[in-house]
Amino acid sequence: MDNTVAIIEDDPHFSKTLKEYMQDRYPEWGIFCFDSEPEQLIYDAYFLDIELQNENKGFALAEKIYMNDKAIPVIFVSSHEELICEGYKFHAMRFIRKNRVAEEIDEAIEALADLFIKQSDEVIVYDMLKVKKRINYKDIQCYYSEGNYVCVLDKNNKVFRRRSTFRQFHKDHEKFKFVLTSNGCMVNPYYIDHINRRDFCLYLKGGQKLDVSQRNMLNLLRRYAAI
Repeated sequence: MDNTVAIIEDDPHFSKTLKEYMQDRYPEWGIFCFDSEPEQLIYDAYFLDIELQNENKGFALAEKIYMNDKAIPVIFVSSHEELICEGYKFHAMRFIRKNRVAEEIDEAIEALADLFIKQSDEVIVYDMLKVKKRINYKDIQCYYSEGNYVCVLDKNNKVFRRRSTFRQFHKDHEKFKFVLTSNGCMVNPYYIDHINRRDFCLYLKGGQKLDVSQRNMLNLLRRYAAI
């Protein structure tokens, strides 16, 4: 079980619907359903009914959650669109309208999955058949921009893709401390076999050659020497 999600919803049918949506897409998540406030607020994310027990207790519960940890993602669910603006005052990650759950749930779940990934040591990518994969950053040799995608080269020389700008992908995964070789290419220094200073290039342990710009060579050498 990777991440835990609490669904706090007093309508058992809707609670079951949310749980099934998430389990279909991310069966590794631990999903727990409650019809009122759980005894312990120990979960990684919350789907929270605003009109809990026919009152707006969801807002009060969100406040309590944020008092424990302001970074915890909360996704509000409600039958009343007029509560959307008030819901975002509580820094909600998303707001799902119950009468539009089929339209809005997928985007909310994927946003939550992306957040979990950012907090972990993994990257979500897709193979050439568009099958979703999760790769630990330690298994990535490099990643680079290619059109509207970022391509990820794993330790087995397999290429995966993620639709993203290079800048956004780097921002989302900058904690991995890869090194810029040239515009649109980052390398994991642990996979560098050797660096050719004269020809401004490097060779990965998997055999691939990457160009290195003159402005990035010195920093690359420093990082490589520090391994």
